[in-house]
Amino acid sequence: MAFDLWAALLILNHSTRPVTLRNVTKICGRFTQKDDPESWVHPEDLENSTIPPGSTFAIAGRGHWDHAKGTEGSFELYDRDMLIRKVHWDCPFKLTRKQRWPIKNKVDMEGGSGTWEVKLSGGIFTEEYGPMGVVTIELGAHQIER
Repeated sequence: MAFDLWAALLILNHSTRPVTLRNVTKICGRFTQKDDPESWVHPEDLENSTIPPGSTFAIAGRGHWDHAKGTEGSFELYDRDMLIRKVHWDCPFKLTRKQRWPIKNKVDMEGGSGTWEVKLSGGIFTEEYGPMGVVTIELGAHQIER
C-alpha cells in the first residue's frame, strides 16, 4: 500500500572530525538498506554509528506494503558531546491524490551548534503523492577545534 513511499537521507561529512548518530527513532514505516528495500534495519543497529571525516552514510526509510502509512523518523548528529543538528523526515501516506489539506514530504533540521555548516539539498517536496527520494545533508568545516 505505502511501499512506494521512501526516503533516503545521505549524510556527507566534509569536516575533519568524526560525526556520530544518536537517538535514532522510527515513528512509522521501517528502516531499510539504501539499495535494498527488502533488507530491514533496526534503529538500534544505526544508533552510535560513526561517519568518519570525508565519508558518507545513508539512512533509508520506506512505508510498509500492507499499511496505509509512509515513513517517518528522526536522528541527531553529534560532534563528540555537541549536538550538530536534529533531523526529522516525514514522507506521509496520502489517502487520495486530491485531499482537502496539503500533505507534503518534509525534512526539518533544528537546534544544534552554529559552529557547523549544514546544507540540505535534493528530495521531492511537492503536494503530489510519491516518494521523497534522496535528500543530501552536507556537514561542513566551520567547527572549532577542541
